[in-house]
Amino acid sequence: MIFILSKIISFFIDPVIWIILLLLAGRFTRHRLWKKRLYKLAIGCFLLFSNSWLVNNVWDRYQWQPVAMENLPKVESGILLGGLSGYDEKLKMGFFGPTADRFIQTNKLYDAGKINNILITGGNAIFVKEQAYSEAEFLLNNFAALNIPRQHLFMETKAKNTLENARFSKKILDSLQLEEPLSCAASFIFAKTSSETFYFTAILFLKWVTSEGKTVMF
Repeated sequence: MIFILSKIISFFIDPVIWIILLLLAGRFTRHRLWKKRLYKLAIGCFLLFSNSWLVNNVWDRYQWQPVAMENLPKVESGILLGGLSGYDEKLKMGFFGPTADRFIQTNKLYDAGKINNILITGGNAIFVKEQAYSEAEFLLNNFAALNIPRQHLFMETKAKNTLENARFSKKILDSLQLEEPLSCAASFIFAKTSSETFYFTAILFLKWVTSEGKTVMF
């Protein structure tokens, strides 16, 4: 239910959807004054959300500031959130997407001795149908190809959103008796939201997060 609700909400918070709905409302509204207002509002939304300078400045104020990797504390484990790869139906194989930098950053943290274990969390966030492809397994195999010992790699394959990432990760961490605090690799844009979800839902204290070439302290 939460998965379906999150997909519905993510659909309706898309500014493009707002603009389309405003244009349609203006098209079918008979009242001339409201027609003009709706069209003006649609144009205003387009100008507002297409302003990359404004959007980037808002995101920068919302997010934490980057911290140098050498200043990061050493923790027992790191959690890598999914959503950074895709699957080619024709080739029957997975591939890295544009947000795959957090995979690289997680590997760097392991190589630097900042984390001893990596927990990969993420199933297939497909609303319509199930896939045989497992993103967590795809990422685990790529970590193993980089000579990270299998005994330091863990995964869960059922989570379809951040809330489930937190809940299912908590169960695995408890079963493995891995110590907190932990690290978390998530999208830089959603780092703050991810940390709050983990903290209040899974009762984990996430020490820091890396993504898109940026490392930030929680």
